[in-house]
Amino acid sequence: SGLALLLAVLANASALNFDQLYCNYMINPIGITSLTPQFSWAFNNTFFQRNVTQTAYRLQISYSPADFQSKDALYWDSLPVASDSNLNVAPPSLPSVPRIYFWRVQVNTTVGSLPWSVVQHFSVGMVNATFWSPTSQFIGMTTAFKTDHPATYPWLRAADFHLTAEQLSGLQNQSAKVIAHVASVGFHELQLNGQPASLDVLVPSTSNLFKRVRSVAYDVTALIASGPNSLGLWLASGWADFSDGNPTVDWSAIPHPVARLELHYVPLKDAPLQVLTVSDTTWRFAPSFMIHVGAWRATDYGGDMVNASAVTDDWCRPNTSTTDWTPVQAYEINRTLSAECLEGNRRLRKYSAVKVHTINSTAQQIEMEDLFTGWLDLNGLQGPAFGTVTIMYSSHEDVAMEYNQMDKVLLDQHGQGFLYNKFSYHEIQYVVVMGLSAPIMLDQVVGHRIANDRPHLGRFNSSNSMFNAVYQASVNNYLGLSTGGMSVDCPHRERLGYGGDAHTSLEFALATFPSGAFLSKIAEDWTDVASYTANDGDLCHTAPTLAGGGGPSWGGYAIVMPYHYHAVHNDVALLRRMWPTITGFLAFLESKVDQDILQPFGGKWDFLGDWLTPHGSETSDTIDSVLFNNLYFVYVLQLAGEIAEVLNETQTQAAYASLATKLKVATHARFYNSSSGGYLYSYQTQLALPLLAQVVPSSLVDSISSLLFHQITTVNDNHLDTGLHGTYFLTKQLVAMNQQDTLADIINGDTYPGYGWFLKQGYTTWPENWQAQGSLMHGCYNGIGLWFNQGLGGVQASFNSPGYRHFTIQPPVNLGPTQASWVNSSTSTLHGLIESNWSGDGAQYLHAVVVPSNIQATITWRTKVQNPTEGGIPLAQAPGVTVVSLGSSVTVVRVGSGAYVFRFQMV
Repeated sequence: SGLALLLAVLANASALNFDQLYCNYMINPIGITSLTPQFSWAFNNTFFQRNVTQTAYRLQISYSPADFQSKDALYWDSLPVASDSNLNVAPPSLPSVPRIYFWRVQVNTTVGSLPWSVVQHFSVGMVNATFWSPTSQFIGMTTAFKTDHPATYPWLRAADFHLTAEQLSGLQNQSAKVIAHVASVGFHELQLNGQPASLDVLVPSTSNLFKRVRSVAYDVTALIASGPNSLGLWLASGWADFSDGNPTVDWSAIPHPVARLELHYVPLKDAPLQVLTVSDTTWRFAPSFMIHVGAWRATDYGGDMVNASAVTDDWCRPNTSTTDWTPVQAYEINRTLSAECLEGNRRLRKYSAVKVHTINSTAQQIEMEDLFTGWLDLNGLQGPAFGTVTIMYSSHEDVAMEYNQMDKVLLDQHGQGFLYNKFSYHEIQYVVVMGLSAPIMLDQVVGHRIANDRPHLGRFNSSNSMFNAVYQASVNNYLGLSTGGMSVDCPHRERLGYGGDAHTSLEFALATFPSGAFLSKIAEDWTDVASYTANDGDLCHTAPTLAGGGGPSWGGYAIVMPYHYHAVHNDVALLRRMWPTITGFLAFLESKVDQDILQPFGGKWDFLGDWLTPHGSETSDTIDSVLFNNLYFVYVLQLAGEIAEVLNETQTQAAYASLATKLKVATHARFYNSSSGGYLYSYQTQLALPLLAQVVPSSLVDSISSLLFHQITTVNDNHLDTGLHGTYFLTKQLVAMNQQDTLADIINGDTYPGYGWFLKQGYTTWPENWQAQGSLMHGCYNGIGLWFNQGLGGVQASFNSPGYRHFTIQPPVNLGPTQASWVNSSTSTLHGLIESNWSGDGAQYLHAVVVPSNIQATITWRTKVQNPTEGGIPLAQAPGVTVVSLGSSVTVVRVGSGAYVFRFQMV
């Protein structure tokens, strides 16, 4: 139970100390993306003292850990600063050098001082083109070889190099490090002395290659040898081969796959770095034992082909001859060069095969335990000598292959081979293997989920197995859609960074995973796609991939995301970076307003509304989309107005407020149906979104709310009638109205259409539409995810008190025994986990809360309570608890950091 969990925490509580220390939202990041790092820290609450608040901090930065012993040796010292700020504290801008720094912080609090934190480190990446040495070049295969072998994954090798005795001594006594920087058009794997430089795969993350090429930094100190060192790059075209026609996108004209590398010896002191080697025309290349099969575009992302006869792991070992390799060619890449620093794509979980079915004498179908995005290992393949084994992937048992998802293995002279992936990935549950001479056994098959490696910190569990299953499927679905450093619609068919699909998972992701670095990269992606087709401020519907259809609520993610990002992280700098994109897009939409109504614009795929509802989609030519997009325009104008206030853009704030008011009046006048008492056809989205966007006049709020509940409970019999956007907005509105019981009834059902129906069919991710046709892992319906922490846990951040400085907890108190009798929820924050665990039987209610240090919570129970206590003490007398209201229908208390156990009888 929640109480048992809390008592266990109390029993293991330790003295006040630092918990997590972040630089740019990461722990000890290598290659940060700017010269203005932002530092955040969390310190553990002792749980024995309440209202622990920071009163001052002191932040120091040095070139080495030893420098902290002498004030004169420090790079920078903030000196004591009287402040309660512990999020995104920024020092003066750093020098324009990709060097390593160390930092630590000391804090004073209302209950005493914390000792200096453990020393942390970070390094600066290749922030822009000026950071690169003029001697380093983008290199790759020769044009002639690339023309004849376009699918090759080439190996590139430098001549072996040695470190000097002095340099080796510096590494041995830990007074220096070796850092590699690699920028690539296409994917790369860096190897040093036969070992990968990182566990990250599919590097770098996807970017808009018309504008930007990103570099990744690696600390390779541990791989350096005292003798000769061999440095190599394994390249693949990947996204550099991408093309699409909606709008026209073709990155393939950019030379690819190519890479630029610099290897730096970095002294841990105020001294120049030394360039050990760079990529230039002295390097040589050879084709590896892998190539790409298929294309790299929507409906055909192909896969990897392994030539078993050529497999070797010796290509990048010292003293391995490259005399028969070909000199590389240098290329000019006229793109913005910048650093990338976020959690990489990694193997996060293994999947087992559960069934092998024989199709015929040469073919079998393998069923994996679950649907996942990632890679497959197939060991011990047997077939004809030099034969081809084809591996095809599908999410449907009765479909051999979807969208040309395939890998191939060219067997060796003994008819043997194996598959492993390197630069392609798939959506996998059913695998058809053709070209075999011997059957595959279950133990020969291992699947790997490949996703962005953010720890799963926020959690949810409850007495309701359906709720738990819906939550876990939402997690599975989100992880499957976040491969490649973006949030996509589906992994296999389009694989594009749709803003609409990203909307649905945004708040769920922020509460569940540390997402600061991940979303900061995505913010840059959206700035990179602004005004792609014309210099008018318009945004593409996907970022960074440009292609794909949508409407204003797809590009509007560039407003909604920074709004919620700031609410969670208190990051004014990101708001400022996004501001030109926000204002440009809103100006574009305003240019399409006539008679105070946003008019349809663009073509068939530019003015979509709610997408894939049970009653159909709101296509660009429907009156439904006009209503939806005007409501959405009002909604984001109001969010942008709040952003403008934070940025002191007062004139723009006033202009947005004025425009929103005009749109509200006109939208209500045009679409309100006085005979039905609703908007247009009174679909659920057409009632929930007017309430959320505050378009409904105050005199009609109650009647519109009642009609919404009537539509849900009576007309739709406790089923959703919403699509991609509608599910997200309906969930938000019902949570805001404290209607957790309504959502509970919806989620509890197992008939069509609904999440329970999906689970009843055996799905563990969310299909593309309510009929479960098309993709079985799709971003349309992850909007329900925000309900678990915000609705059932009751924890919500506030834009007006960002970074959870003062947040609210409003758990449900009216759920019946068939809905939930207890909930345990934890919300991920930079301060630590916020815990909200409750249990109730209709008569007695227990609510255990943990508030991390340096923040406050207002807790609301919307019920009449009797004999309320905290820790067994009457509520009014409980230390650290301020009673705000103790009324006939609502009780409100305010608490600072600490652990609390509230009990009361429900009247």
